Amino acid sequence: MMISGVPKNERWWLRALAVWIICALGPGLEIGNRASYIGYFPFLYVWNFAFWVLAIVLAYFLAFKVHFHDVPTDITAIQDERQGG
Repeated sequence: MMISGVPKNERWWLRALAVWIICALGPGLEIGNRASYIGYFPFLYVWNFAFWVLAIVLAYFLAFKVHFHDVPTDITAIQDERQGG
């Protein structure tokens, strides 16, 4: 049974999205907030740029490979399938 509406072989993208949210927006920013530099740039700038690029990759795969951009045309047919009839 698909609880999330996503097939089991494509659920790893949802886990990757959750990891991205934790690292790019949540407590993972503490990892990127070091007092070190990569070249002339602070590590936090590099950390944010890397996760910005990962956000674009995740958005592409979630929209076009997992088909999150598809909107069902007949909602009642989907509800009938879930109710078993």
